[in-house]
Amino acid sequence: MEWVSSTTGGSTSETLASGGGDETLLLLLPGLVCLAGAVLASRLLAPLMRLAERATRRSAAPLRLAALALARAPARTAAAGAFVVVSVGLALFASAYRETLQRSAHDEAAFAVPLDVTLTEGSKLVLPGDAATLAGYERLAPGVRAYPALRRAAGVAGVGSSAASVTVLGLAPDALARLRWRDDFSPSSRSHLVSRLSADGPAALRGPALPSGPVQTDMNVRLRGTPLRVAIDVQRPGGAIDTIPIGRAGSGDSIFRRSLGLEGGRIVAVELALPTQERNWFLHVAHEQRTVRAPAGSITLGPLRLGTQTVDVSRWISPTQSVTSRRSVGDAVRLDYSFSELETLVLRPREATDSRPLRVLASPSIARTAGPGGLLSLDFDDQRVNARIVGILDRFPTFAADDDFLVADGSRLSTTLDASTPGTGRAEELWLSVPAGSAHAVDARLASAPFSRLDSTSRRAVLSGLESDPLARAIEYTLGIAALLALVTAAVGLWMTLVGDLRDERGDFFDLEAQGVGPETIRSHLRTRIVGLLAFGIGGGLILGWVLSRLVVSLVQVSAGTGSPEPPLVLEPGWPLALATLAVLIAAVIAAVELTTRRALRDDMPLRPAWSAE
Repeated sequence: MEWVSSTTGGSTSETLASGGGDETLLLLLPGLVCLAGAVLASRLLAPLMRLAERATRRSAAPLRLAALALARAPARTAAAGAFVVVSVGLALFASAYRETLQRSAHDEAAFAVPLDVTLTEGSKLVLPGDAATLAGYERLAPGVRAYPALRRAAGVAGVGSSAASVTVLGLAPDALARLRWRDDFSPSSRSHLVSRLSADGPAALRGPALPSGPVQTDMNVRLRGTPLRVAIDVQRPGGAIDTIPIGRAGSGDSIFRRSLGLEGGRIVAVELALPTQERNWFLHVAHEQRTVRAPAGSITLGPLRLGTQTVDVSRWISPTQSVTSRRSVGDAVRLDYSFSELETLVLRPREATDSRPLRVLASPSIARTAGPGGLLSLDFDDQRVNARIVGILDRFPTFAADDDFLVADGSRLSTTLDASTPGTGRAEELWLSVPAGSAHAVDARLASAPFSRLDSTSRRAVLSGLESDPLARAIEYTLGIAALLALVTAAVGLWMTLVGDLRDERGDFFDLEAQGVGPETIRSHLRTRIVGLLAFGIGGGLILGWVLSRLVVSLVQVSAGTGSPEPPLVLEPGWPLALATLAVLIAAVIAAVELTTRRALRDDMPLRPAWSAE
């Protein structure tokens, strides 16, 4: 995504040079709209001035004189009013367009890097969780927050008998609350989505904690049937899961003993799988599509002893399909197994995610495929997960417009995946929220070991690249200069109208002064005339600028084609800047009127017209 695409409607330097049809229309449309606005303003100004003349018949002398003068000179008045309308409209349009493009650059950068920094696996094949713990990242600078982001591809039933592929993003609800959010991302408010997503609370794998340092493991095993490899899954403090083999169970009784040197963590599962020889035989038979008896048998696992600690695995469950029955035998557990497909049997504690479907926010296309109550069945290749849609997202950072996606609570998604297949719920991305004052310090720290082994993408760097593009900067400067010139032109046009009135109406001013009207009343009358034209011009210019902004920005969105920015352009009127520039215009016009009228009507004697015989 490049900011150039949002400023030129998907144009490249080659298409601009060749004069494509979209660019011609972009150039012609503002002129056509301005012409229509000028004609409409000139048509409306004359009747408006006549109405003003009638409404001010009993008003103060300056206001009455101003209304009469404007009503009696409709052609000149209409030309001046239409000129100011077009000038103000073009100034507001250029200002709004410039603000819209600047906002688009910020939106694109925030869409590519949702928080402030995104860390991913680099060329050294080191994951963010291997480089440091979450606490280590949050110590980069005061106020830094680290959020793992877990992406997994899954299959979901589509319309009819079709199936769709969807990307599931696991993210902490607190990270969702910190994203740079736009109202068009979802029909629901962000606070509502966060509360719906986090309603079940966070989850983590359960299991007995391990002491730091060496520990002796001990387990009694009895097996009848196909041999199995026995291993324990240990989750380290950083979240990674290590599978540690403790023995190969053959027919009969076995005692497995192994010394482990671990630095904390917890045992989250016991794994049972076919050894290498039996596994290769299973794959060979499946490849030849031969029908033979599936590897089967029964295994009884006694308590797992860790030094002086005893883990009662008889209370654990095994949700895999290959376990045909499970029953407790005292403090041991017996599992009957039959491998209908190649998988790993997992014996684990009950998890908080077992009893409830996974809450997800869905893209519209996926939401349309959901069953009653928003239920979905997600197929992660080696496991199925039930999910429930609790909100709709029209778009979400890092996903293209045509992507099918789901967003889930990261801790619950990770726990669900690891509970079925340990190790599959580990995040491969890390999003950092960095306070503005700490950005440079964090960038410098990330460039040093051990973080230098990761790929780091900064939102500030992406934004700087978008804004520093030569074509983008040229368009920004051009729009700024155009807005300034339009306002200067409006002020000069009103001043020239005043000078022309002073020259052409000297005879009228002489008659008024001869009848006793003082210079101050005439000056007030002239001020009122110009201020009336200015008010009409600003009012009409606001309407014209509003129409121009919506027409042209809509045209850019439609004509962008494959170069359309993501997320799409959204009109940013830039009211603070627009009001400030209009205030400068009003002040400049009033100052010019005051200086000109005081200079022209400074004498004590009345102004003599050029034809006077005196």
